[in-house]
Amino acid sequence: YAKLLTSQNVRINGYAPFFKNEHIEAKYFYDLITPSDSIIGIAEIDSLGYFRLDLDIKEYLLVNFYIGHVESELYVEPDSSYDILIDVPDIEINDDRINYNLRKVYVNSHLKDTLKNALHNNIQKFNEFYNYYLSSNYKYIRYRNFPLVDTFRILIRNRFPEGDNQYFNDYVKYRTATMEQYVQIKSDLTLSKQYIRNNPVDY
Repeated sequence: YAKLLTSQNVRINGYAPFFKNEHIEAKYFYDLITPSDSIIGIAEIDSLGYFRLDLDIKEYLLVNFYIGHVESELYVEPDSSYDILIDVPDIEINDDRINYNLRKVYVNSHLKDTLKNALHNNIQKFNEFYNYYLSSNYKYIRYRNFPLVDTFRILIRNRFPEGDNQYFNDYVKYRTATMEQYVQIKSDLTLSKQYIRNNPVDY
């Protein structure tokens, strides 16, 4: 599933101060089952940490950034421009970058305008709430406290009502499914029928 639109240019103006003079690639997974990806943009980060990527985007999708073995990501929409900041890694990386080259490191990407009504911001807000709710109630949820899942559904409906962006609607639906799977409130077959069968594979 992909919401197809007329091909539009997506411009990403980025600031990655930790990765000055590095090479950055933008990829997306065109097959999430395999998984298989494709490079859709390449840029050089300048000596001040700035870079620009112009991407030909036809759908709402998750763009993955790769700087060596460091990964980050951004949810994008066609015909949009973004000013983003790629965080500094939260682990120590030696000057010779031994660790950096041996194993992958994930860093967050943020829109500079955190109040912008954009898919990436909305998903980040949802994830923050999801992670907070799960961590705050973990000791109860792990013992299959079904009412907490019902409360979660109600809170989600109130905080993140269904809107015009079907990609985001599906994201919320699938994340709710992961909560139900974790608590084992439904069988895997029931979850598959409700959330997977004849439904889009976006994530």
